[in-house]
Amino acid sequence: MTLNFVNIGAGAERPKKDVDTQKFYDLLEVPKDATMDQIKKAYRKKALKEHPDKGGDPDKVSIR
Repeated sequence: MTLNFVNIGAGAERPKKDVDTQKFYDLLEVPKDATMDQIKKAYRKKALKEHPDKGGDPDKVSIR
């Protein structure tokens, strides 16, 4: 087993965690091997869909 470490500042290091990023791709409805352009397009589409001023649900947005 090989451990990768990430520097957290002041010379300290901790083991790097494996992160499951599939949920991010699922949220944008793109495949995990999507190109950067496909991801950007999907992000913009999702942002417009969810934005309260552009037809999204205003109840999902909390203003402090």
